[in-house]
Amino acid sequence: MKRTLFFFLGIICSLGFYSCKKDSRHLEECDECPPQRSKTNGESNFYDPFCLISPSQHILDTLSKGYSFTEGPAVDKKGNVFFTDQPNDKIYKWEAASGKVTTFLTGTGRSNGMAFDKNGYLIACADLHGELIKIAPDGSKTVLVNNYNGKLLNGPNDVWINPVTGGMYITDPMFPRPYWDANDPRRTGNANWPPTHSEQAATGKGGYVYYLAPGSNKLVRVTTDAMGWDSDSWPNGVVGTPDGKKLYINKWA
Repeated sequence: MKRTLFFFLGIICSLGFYSCKKDSRHLEECDECPPQRSKTNGESNFYDPFCLISPSQHILDTLSKGYSFTEGPAVDKKGNVFFTDQPNDKIYKWEAASGKVTTFLTGTGRSNGMAFDKNGYLIACADLHGELIKIAPDGSKTVLVNNYNGKLLNGPNDVWINPVTGGMYITDPMFPRPYWDANDPRRTGNANWPPTHSEQAATGKGGYVYYLAPGSNKLVRVTTDAMGWDSDSWPNGVVGTPDGKKLYINKWA
């Protein structure tokens, strides 16, 4: 099934990820939807995202089509949006200045959730080999971590970087990946579950949230109980508050 890539420019503006001039095609100043705050140069307005959901404001644009399954939008300091087409193992870049979509990287470890760190590196959850990777602007990759206490991760799904400390939180849900190689140590036989060499197998459960401190290569468990097998839910998306004091996790159930 083909998927279409949509970017919700109104919400991106409201969160400060993308600086956009007021455009009557997308945003209409009115009593019901006034700007919440403006930059001093008058170039950018920030709107309540819930107000912008109104269909009458025509805020959804189709920017590109033809992908299998898009995931992990992440925005760099220039407003460029990077996203993955996971089944096709590619990361694409939507250029804010030109509006063009180009291929940024092929061979991404089937990257899923992504985020930019403060140094401009793209951090990606590469679940093909159960890794959290760092991607440089030139496309070179470094594996940050792939295990917890020597036990393989199942497959990192999403990542959030604390803007205050730079620490990274990742979710590691426990759902099967049919594309794993037959010799992958995380699977047994013809993908029977649970995996035999993963963190999940070490506890008999699966689906934890982990924290990676800046400069460290050792994960720390954030959740004490596995969100999987016995709880019938797995950690999926993760995001925190701007002050870095609260973490929100949604489940895949």
